[in-house]
Amino acid sequence: MPSLHGEMIGFLTEDLLALPDDRIVLVDYFGVLPRDVAPLLAGFHQAVFLLPSPEFRRRALEMRYADRLRARTTWGSHDPEEMLAKRLARDALWDEEVRSQAAAYGLRTVSVDGTRPLDDLVAEVATHLRLSQAPDAPRHTDE
Repeated sequence: MPSLHGEMIGFLTEDLLALPDDRIVLVDYFGVLPRDVAPLLAGFHQAVFLLPSPEFRRRALEMRYADRLRARTTWGSHDPEEMLAKRLARDALWDEEVRSQAAAYGLRTVSVDGTRPLDDLVAEVATHLRLSQAPDAPRHTDE
């Protein structure tokens, strides 16, 4: 969230600009907004924002906080169901802001719902980023 991570974009930007421009850099950082990234891009094809569907996010968070000790560590003595609902509502607002900004800057978003094969998602993102994948390149595995 901007209140937690927004102050870090300057440091991230400095680090990225210090890198040689002859390589591909993948930034996976929750606090990056399209408005922060857009001025750094040479073209729309250099960014894509992966956003979980509401159902996917709910499943992921329900699994994460199924462990009551973990839920308690995160949310204290608050009701876990209430806190999950608040978290989901907050994250939905964040996702909408990312979608809105991406549209305003002509940047791509891809919804992730957990039903597509990972290789298909990787191929879609790689195509958008104009990355060529050699036929014998290693594939992603969950092992």
